Amino acid sequence: VGCAGCGNKADDGNSANKGNGENFIQKLAYQVFATQEDGKTVRVEITILSLDREYKLSEIMQRAHEEHKLTYESSAGMVTSINGTANTADFSYCWMLYTTDAEMANSSWGTITIGDQTLGSAIVGAEALEVLENEMYVWEYTAF
Repeated sequence: VGCAGCGNKADDGNSANKGNGENFIQKLAYQVFATQEDGKTVRVEITILSLDREYKLSEIMQRAHEEHKLTYESSAGMVTSINGTANTADFSYCWMLYTTDAEMANSSWGTITIGDQTLGSAIVGAEALEVLENEMYVWEYTAF
């Protein structure tokens, strides 16, 4: 098992929070961690550390792609390949999205466990899923 591309992104956002007469700018920060087996990426974890505005998961993935933290391809709103590992033609293996955000997950559709956290299958795709601070979004290469 190996990992690739852990990193943070600081954006030039202008969200100012006021408290006690002081201003500070909160920036976008996230981490990307990829797990490989036999030279293939089989899991990608995206953890949101802080946000400067609302983002969809697809926007975070695009930033990570631009910063060379991951590569991905999509077709008709479906992620078809991550870091060179593609869905099979018969979909016997494909990328599935899980999250720690309980309001955006359905555990009856499937779960995975990472450390002491259980993540449920996301109820929407990356283009519709709004990310939240301190939540994890995981792409898992899954057999059906």
